[in-house]
Amino acid sequence: GYKVLNHVYHQLMLGKTIGGYKVTLQPEGRKKLDVNLSADFLRGTDSQTEGIIITLENTTFQNELFNQLLRKEKLQTIANLADVLAHEIRNPINILSGRLQLLKKELEGTRFEKSFSIVQRQIERISHILNQLHKFNVKRDDTIPEVFPIVEFIEKYLTKRQKDFHNLQFELHFPEDTRRARVEASKYAFEDAFEFLFTGFQHLSKSPMTIAVSAGFTKQFSPTARIGIQFTFDGKYDLANAFEPFQLRTSTKSNNTSLEAALLHTIVSNYGGSIVIHPQGRRKSSLTLEFPVYDIENGTLPPHSSQSNHRKSSKNRLS
Repeated sequence: GYKVLNHVYHQLMLGKTIGGYKVTLQPEGRKKLDVNLSADFLRGTDSQTEGIIITLENTTFQNELFNQLLRKEKLQTIANLADVLAHEIRNPINILSGRLQLLKKELEGTRFEKSFSIVQRQIERISHILNQLHKFNVKRDDTIPEVFPIVEFIEKYLTKRQKDFHNLQFELHFPEDTRRARVEASKYAFEDAFEFLFTGFQHLSKSPMTIAVSAGFTKQFSPTARIGIQFTFDGKYDLANAFEPFQLRTSTKSNNTSLEAALLHTIVSNYGGSIVIHPQGRRKSSLTLEFPVYDIENGTLPPHSSQSNHRKSSKNRLS
């Protein structure tokens, strides 16, 4: 602190303007606070220097407002692009669908049934993509970010939507301290993201699957605490092919698309999150969603811990 004040004093003595200096306050026993520092001489009635006036301005609100505007602009750009793409694709698809129906009437018999079936399936596939684009483009006034416990959100989401993912069974392992970790995001956007995620899980296999869902804190490669939600499968699954947005899909029978993966990544990254796909093990496959921790409800952030540490955790089973 003294070095900063000494520097400010000498800069003022040189006639320089002091404004917008970025400094960090470290109150005892409290978290750091980033502020902008401005300073000028305090002069008396006879123009004599009486001291120095220092103004410290908290930048948290301004930075958050800027981030919200930036997120809104990014989403608006994507939404506009989705709207244009949906419109441009829907017209030729409607024409193709109509012509296909006419051809079916003109070319009756079993000779062309297989070809008709293939064309119809691809039309339905493109229509599914259009529906996803349209869904992403819905203009909502209720997508303002809010602060909420991410673990509680996941539990409620799975309880409400479990029937939609008929071949997935979830085992929840959430340590008590992770239940108080809150993130800042739009719940409506997160509902879309988790629908894309679990729909992708469902397409990995036609057989019933058990997924262990756990949570833990991590500070890797980030100055702020992050919480990771890890999904672990018994068995080897090609998660990279399913959830990397620019992977070429080799199967034309799957309803899962690169678009859904891209939308998932877009929503997650828009709120400072990331998707980590772990290398396949011999018997396990896993994927982790990581998000910045906004705060810890009624407490302070616990010591750094690994996601694999599930001591004192609560265990539930959803199927």
